[in-house]
Amino acid sequence: MSDTRIYVALTSEWGNTARKLLEPLAGLPVGVKVGLELFVREGPGIVEELRSSGFPVFLDLKFHDIPHTVAGAVRSACALEPEIINVHGLRGKGNDGGRCGGKDRQHENYCSNRSHQHGLR
Repeated sequence: MSDTRIYVALTSEWGNTARKLLEPLAGLPVGVKVGLELFVREGPGIVEELRSSGFPVFLDLKFHDIPHTVAGAVRSACALEPEIINVHGLRGKGNDGGRCGGKDRQHENYCSNRSHQHGLR
């Protein structure tokens, strides 16, 4: 994992304005959070573009579904190589959310890409 401690949240509006706002941050230990709206609007290419520009990406898609479906979605998201993704899961019998390596919370498991490589790939 990188030394990134701060992630700048992009809104669903992506374009030249957002790119210009990120330019001065290039090379700093700053990452970019891509939420569900932006990801759906722009597709996986937004993650690839940000990563190729040197920004670590927090892919904030808040996966929440049956364990098998979440595991498949996380595997697909990890192919984009985000620095961080998150999973929202209810604790209960058969829930694989704990396999992510995140903190044991009732509704949230935040997981890094590296813990997914060990737990879900």
